[in-house]
Amino acid sequence: MKNKALAFVLSFIPGVGHYYLGLMQRGLQLNVLFFGTIFLIGLAKLDGLEFLLPVIWFYGLFDALHLADAFAEELGGEDDGGQLNQYVVGSGFHLAAFKAVRVWS
Repeated sequence: MKNKALAFVLSFIPGVGHYYLGLMQRGLQLNVLFFGTIFLIGLAKLDGLEFLLPVIWFYGLFDALHLADAFAEELGGEDDGGQLNQYVVGSGFHLAAFKAVRVWS
């Protein structure tokens, strides 16, 4: 049985949580998308793509948590009441607001 908390921690690097869950293709897609965007921003000076980084990052976190829940339900594991999902979504809103305030200042 896959540990949901470990999938969450590993997902701080986009795609690694998916690797842990056994979803190699989806993990590789997130890796290439995230680090490819960083490459384009740095090499081609496409600063307009910076907004994609937090979107990709939070998508990877939320998707890994959702899939870990799905695997747990499939195997009859225990439910944590969605508390970890609520924490991730709340953190995302907080970080997005902080980034928006910093940009507008």
